[in-house]
Amino acid sequence: MSESTVVEQPKNQLSLVVVAQNIASGLAAFEDRKASLITLKKEVEGLKIESLEDKAGIKQVTEARKKLKAARVEIEKEGKAMRDPLTAVSKHISAREKELVDIIEPTEKALKSQEDFIKAEEKRLEEEERLKEERRVQARIDRLAEYGYGIDLNFLKGLDDEQFEGVVTQAKKEYEKDLAAKAEAERLQKEEQGRIRKEREELEALRAKQAEADRILKERQEEIERKEREIRQREEDERIMAAKKLEKEMKDARFEPRKLQLLGMGFTTYGDSSYPDFSLKDTWSTYWEQVYNMEDAEWPKYIKDIEDAIECRKVRLAEEEKKRAADLEEARQRGIREAKEAEEKRIAEEAERVAQASDKDKFAVLVSYLENLPAIEPKSAKHKKLLSEVKELNAKIIAHIKLKA
Repeated sequence: MSESTVVEQPKNQLSLVVVAQNIASGLAAFEDRKASLITLKKEVEGLKIESLEDKAGIKQVTEARKKLKAARVEIEKEGKAMRDPLTAVSKHISAREKELVDIIEPTEKALKSQEDFIKAEEKRLEEEERLKEERRVQARIDRLAEYGYGIDLNFLKGLDDEQFEGVVTQAKKEYEKDLAAKAEAERLQKEEQGRIRKEREELEALRAKQAEADRILKERQEEIERKEREIRQREEDERIMAAKKLEKEMKDARFEPRKLQLLGMGFTTYGDSSYPDFSLKDTWSTYWEQVYNMEDAEWPKYIKDIEDAIECRKVRLAEEEKKRAADLEEARQRGIREAKEAEEKRIAEEAERVAQASDKDKFAVLVSYLENLPAIEPKSAKHKKLLSEVKELNAKIIAHIKLKA
């Protein structure tokens, strides 16, 4: 800003000098007041209301709060009075500043856009040149890579085309030389492998002979061990057979008395099992194999259990027989009653039907009775003749009724 530039004062506002004087005076007054405010704070800082009934405490706290509020409001009012002129001056300055900037800023932005275009174009050309150089170097790398040539990028970038072609020629020669060396090395390696294979075959033949000798020795050793095992097994089998024979003799000796004891208790044999002869459906059965193998210590209890079971069965069977006889008698009496009632009902129904039928129907009923007389088979000739005469007379009676009715 030049010396001739003058900031126009906002209308109805004091001069900056007067504003500065007022602010300095107000700040000095603030500083002077600090001690009194600290004293006021200390006076009321320890006040406390003990309870709802603490009327004196409530009054002291209320009065102290009002004093603090009055001091705060007065300080804020004085501070605002010092800030308002500065706020008005600041707004006025901002408005004049924007007015002057608006004159030149559009032209500045237009010139800036041209500079930005030039910078972007320079950057684009630099990028094109960089990519072109990268493609040129990559083409050289690819050509040399065909011959396994060690590549130094800085070295490649410093060569012109003629120098590079010389490098390619030299790389090709070295590559072909390496190929020849590798071919010779492979030939020598194959020869060495052939020699090693021959030596290995000879070694394998020796090993095969050794293996055959070891096999024969092993077979002979196994044969000796097998015969020793057979001898031990034969001795063990003989010992076991002797023990089993002794055990069988002992079991045979005690089996017959046990079997006779069971037969004496009422058991009879069915196949390999034994059952009480009074009931094939009985819950108790025994097997001769079980009797044969049972230890002497178990036998008394086994017999006691059978005796108890037999006794229980006798009581149960007697009760069942008594109940069965009572049930049969009741069923017989019930059958007699039901048969008598049915016959009485049938006779009554037939009598009612006959009573209500016509005379012709009544004779038809009589014919039905005569035609359905029960058949008998006499044994003597006399009664056979009598039966024949009765059948003849019955046929004539039936025919006569049918004719006359």
